[in-house]
Amino acid sequence: MKTSVLLQICHTWHLNLERNRISVIGNTFANYNNTHIKMTGNPLLCETLDNISNLIPSSNQFEFLGGCGTDSDGDGVPMISMHLLMTPPHPLIQM
Repeated sequence: MKTSVLLQICHTWHLNLERNRISVIGNTFANYNNTHIKMTGNPLLCETLDNISNLIPSSNQFEFLGGCGTDSDGDGVPMISMHLLMTPPHPLIQM
């Protein structure tokens, strides 16, 4: 089992993980406190979003805009995002 480096940096104010092809977060943010976590643009599983209040303490702000998918083949990647993994992500435009 891989351990996320994000488990080691739980003392941060802002964490932008947008558009990183993250589908499962597990207990990665369980020890975070007062952090703004941005995850828009990731292919999150609906199961993860439905359970987000149990995965991320309420002292944090979790930002995710978009849909979710189910993992019908058991590979950890939502079926709606399989086509996204075959194409490069769009560049972020900041104004």
